[in-house]
Amino acid sequence: MTDTVFREAPPPPVERPPAPEPDVDKTRSLLSDGDNEPVEMFEERGKSVVLEALNINEDPHNLPDKDKDNLGEVKNYVLEIVKQKGLSPTISSFTKTLNGLKVEMGLDEEAEPSIVLDRIGGVIKAWKNLSFITNPADKKRIFMKLANLKSSAEMNREVYRLMSDYKVWR
Repeated sequence: MTDTVFREAPPPPVERPPAPEPDVDKTRSLLSDGDNEPVEMFEERGKSVVLEALNINEDPHNLPDKDKDNLGEVKNYVLEIVKQKGLSPTISSFTKTLNGLKVEMGLDEEAEPSIVLDRIGGVIKAWKNLSFITNPADKKRIFMKLANLKSSAEMNREVYRLMSDYKVWR
């Protein structure tokens, strides 16, 4: 009987404590159900995605004409950036892109929404007027200079000065 081999018994299973349940309230605050909603569907309900991204609960029809104009400019510009990045145009991607623009322009996260609209809308309008500048490096330099101005009126004056310097009208 010397050929008999004894095997060891398997070790007893290790009991692990159950995983803690996620904090539902915290998860809900970080990712609401509407974050993945397409921008078009959101806009059809009469709400502005730009105002939503800026945490403003105001009807876009009650805004002054200047803010309405800037609202449209900002929305179209941010949606264009979202699409260029290859992202689907959802509330979440729109908000992240708009917040990224605020950071690039040196605006504080808590900046007054009307100032954010004025600054970004003004830069976008000025940018459209820079079609006469063909050098991409010059455009970027000018864009950043415009972004650091305090109001859209200053931006418009700067664009006018640039157009005069580049002799656009001659």
